[in-house]
Amino acid sequence: MPCQVNSSRESPGECIRDFAHNFRAMCLKWKPDIVETEVVRRILNNTNPKLASCLRRAVSTVPELVRVGTMVERDWSFQKEYWAKVNSKVSTEKPEKKTARPYPKKAADIRVLQHVKRSRPECEHHVKPTLLVVQIAVRDMHGPALLDTGCTFTLLKKQLWNQVQRPEDTLIPCEDQAFVLADGQTHGFLGKVRLTYNFHGELWTLDTYIMDDIHLALGLDCLCKTSTEIDIVGKKFGVKDQNNYSCYPFLKSAEWRQLWKVRTVPDTLSSVSVYMAISH
Repeated sequence: MPCQVNSSRESPGECIRDFAHNFRAMCLKWKPDIVETEVVRRILNNTNPKLASCLRRAVSTVPELVRVGTMVERDWSFQKEYWAKVNSKVSTEKPEKKTARPYPKKAADIRVLQHVKRSRPECEHHVKPTLLVVQIAVRDMHGPALLDTGCTFTLLKKQLWNQVQRPEDTLIPCEDQAFVLADGQTHGFLGKVRLTYNFHGELWTLDTYIMDDIHLALGLDCLCKTSTEIDIVGKKFGVKDQNNYSCYPFLKSAEWRQLWKVRTVPDTLSSVSVYMAISH
């Protein structure tokens, strides 16, 4: 009998309940006065080592061993079922196709054209970027201004506003609005006014923001409203007249700088700068 007790092992398909009761009966038959803790120790030495590691120092009697061991075996069974379901679901799901990120739409009626001509390496040359300067008129004042697709609003310097201002004009205050300009600083403005611009024979009315230190800069709002077409490489721009476009060359640096000097305009207006303003 002692040899049979020492050689008894839990079978792979046997549950802890059946093995513990059978092993306890075998121990009592072999040694009727055996203590309960010794029976528990012998059961754990002969059962599944993985289960035994969970039960050692956690149980002291055979009923406790059977109750806790059965709960552990049930958890193992649920764990196998759970991962089987998860793996089958993953294998049946098809990977989602990545959708290409749509390109942001450009503002309506603004087209920036850039024609690329292929040439031999020995004929290649680099074109130095130039400012996109156009001729524009504001009431009885006219002169050069800059076009920039990155400029959001049309801005006007206070000194120029004082010269085109009429007695009936009033500035509309906008205290909750400010601009972040190209210098990275936040700037306020004196007010907003609607001005009519003469752009190559076409009249357009735009909201214009009056600044202390900003010269006339035609923003994206002007380009949208006038449906301006820009050809950067060709150094020209198109102004829409009903259904057709009339093309004009951009003013050269020497031309637009001299233009302010020829006309009777104060020297303070001899410089025009482009600023990008972002409302926040």
